[in-house]
Amino acid sequence: MNETASTSSEPQVVIGSTAVVQCIVLGVPPPHIEWVNNGRPIDRSDPRLRISADQRQLEIVNAELTDSGRYTCIARNDAGIVDRDFDLEVLGKNLKCLLYDTCRLHVCSRQSSNMFMIDTLSTCHIATLSIDNDAINRHAHAADAL
Repeated sequence: MNETASTSSEPQVVIGSTAVVQCIVLGVPPPHIEWVNNGRPIDRSDPRLRISADQRQLEIVNAELTDSGRYTCIARNDAGIVDRDFDLEVLGKNLKCLLYDTCRLHVCSRQSSNMFMIDTLSTCHIATLSIDNDAINRHAHAADAL
């Protein structure tokens, strides 16, 4: 399992990996901890977002580009409230593409766990095409067979 744990305020994780953000907080009485994403409570119905039993750790399983954003740990007790922001960046993976003709240059980038973008830059025209992961794999295997 690819996992990146961080107490950094600017954690980074590669798409498809698990990001782990830790909120280290102590207090008397022990604080109640809450997590928010971009100002909104974490969606606990999303199975990819996991909060530990003690609320001090947030896991984002199989991170997607759309998971990038500000995650805030808010700790409250009778003495007051403190918070800490974590600006998570989910990094895409680059793919190598084959050049099939002299007119077009293909540049690939991963957009999410199962979606890729292929930008075709050419002297003939400019086009953007979206294809899924299975199509990329079929295309790559067909090219390997040549």
